[in-house]
Amino acid sequence: MTIEIPSDLWNRGARHAARAVGDSMVDAGIGNGDVVFFRRTRNVQAARGHVVVCRVNSGIYIKRLVLEGDELRFESDNVAAAYPAIVIKPDDEVELYGVVVLRN
Repeated sequence: MTIEIPSDLWNRGARHAARAVGDSMVDAGIGNGDVVFFRRTRNVQAARGHVVVCRVNSGIYIKRLVLEGDELRFESDNVAAAYPAIVIKPDDEVELYGVVVLRN
């Protein structure tokens, strides 16, 4: 399936797309079934505080990247559901795919 990236998001660096599953990011404006567009980065520092697409072990997630000291975690943006954060442990396999380009 081919998805066309909207020109305003293309102009802001979006080159890839992912489909959200679930309601964990509704307060960031991302609902179940929404397509999000993202720009590639593997730089955790540059992605700090942003909504990202990432892989933790065998799961693919759209979450907010939080880096505090040596702790890396991925948090949901849904205050009503209070999903627990994914706190990265030393033996976890983590791959940062990119930063989601949100419409303002």
